[in-house]
Amino acid sequence: MKSVFLDTCIFFECIEDSRKKTIISHAIHLGFSLVTSIPVMGEAVDQMRKRPVRSELILSFINLYEEWNVATLYPDQVVARICNCMANREIDFRVEKTDRVHIGYAMSNGCTYFLTSDKNLIKYRVPKLLEDAGFFKPETLTLEEFTEYLN
Repeated sequence: MKSVFLDTCIFFECIEDSRKKTIISHAIHLGFSLVTSIPVMGEAVDQMRKRPVRSELILSFINLYEEWNVATLYPDQVVARICNCMANREIDFRVEKTDRVHIGYAMSNGCTYFLTSDKNLIKYRVPKLLEDAGFFKPETLTLEEFTEYLN
């Protein structure tokens, strides 16, 4: 089964635009499994609580999470190794530390796709050391680009 990692921004996009939510719902109906990490959840809630409509956003986030049956990834030794490498080797400073952590979770769990709207993250190249160890960046796409994989 192909797994799709959802970055923080994807939840915001789907809450704010029902057409984007439909893309994810279509992927589920086609058999894609959805995952995200505990750091994405924390980041999403932290960003939502800073907005005037925080209660509605947080409730919408939880409802999407449940509706889509998103699996939550937790840290383990493999995640720690990958994230440590991305924090200390061949660092691409255009990509935020938190985003490198999100990619690290997706890589450690063998996700097929990573959905984000962050253009720098889409272009991000993982350190060669990780590739040599058999870890690869999932295909990183925007929601719109992902629709091409749903036909």
